[in-house]
Amino acid sequence: MKLGVYTAVLHDKPVAEAVRAISDLGLDSAEINSGGFLPPVHLPVADIRASQDARDEYLGLFQAYLMSVQSLTVR
Repeated sequence: MKLGVYTAVLHDKPVAEAVRAISDLGLDSAEINSGGFLPPVHLPVADIRASQDARDEYLGLFQAYLMSVQSLTVR
C-alpha cells in the first residue's frame, strides 16, 4: 500500500523541501495540488506543459527519494 501526503499542507515549503519532508516521514507518494481554491505552489504548471525536460526534472525530484506522484488534485 502506498501512503502519501496532500502537499497543500506544506504550502510554505518549496517543492524539493516538501518532497524531502514527506520522504523523511517514511511515506512514498504525494498528492499534488494543481489549482482550485489554493494556488499550485508545488506544481510549475506552465513549465511542465511546455517542456518534456521540465516534466522529467519535476518527476526526478520525487524519484530521487523513491517516491511517486500519486495524483494531481484540483479542489
